Amino acid sequence: MRDATGTEDVLPRFLDFEATGLHPDSYPIEVAWSDAAGEVESCLIRPEEDWLDLPWDANAEAMHGISHERVMHEGQPAAEVCARLDDALRGCVVYCDAVTYDRMWLATLFEVVDRSPAFELRDVEDVIQPTDRREVSLLWREHLRSAALLENRGLRLHRAADDVRLLIAMYELARAGC
Repeated sequence: MRDATGTEDVLPRFLDFEATGLHPDSYPIEVAWSDAAGEVESCLIRPEEDWLDLPWDANAEAMHGISHERVMHEGQPAAEVCARLDDALRGCVVYCDAVTYDRMWLATLFEVVDRSPAFELRDVEDVIQPTDRREVSLLWREHLRSAALLENRGLRLHRAADDVRLLIAMYELARAGC
């Protein structure tokens, strides 16, 4: 991507997880991330043996639409997912909109394979830098409005890849001064 002056336009990296719930015993079942060009990758995460006795929240499944059976059959092992994330995001600051939960699920994912991520997670508000709190509120209202528009264009909220695309769109709106 190049901007109007022909300079390489590098986007921040964004990440989103979907999980079995929002409780402390929840675990990640899908992750998506973006690169500097805004391309998005995602994968389902096969539950590790240590996770199989943990609760599966039917309300969370209703939101993201990902079944236990699907992640068992289509999910990638945690070690492969961690390797993909580190390969793509090594040394980067990566932004997410639910940093407390996303850090929890990132830690759960990497701890099960006895490693630490090679990148850092931060709150998306750190990269969308309005001049005062009123603008943050307006941006988040725009986020909700944009979310509804994106959902109507075929993107599904609470699926990791589409949530990352929404974060990219929010960043671009903020950068454009909207």
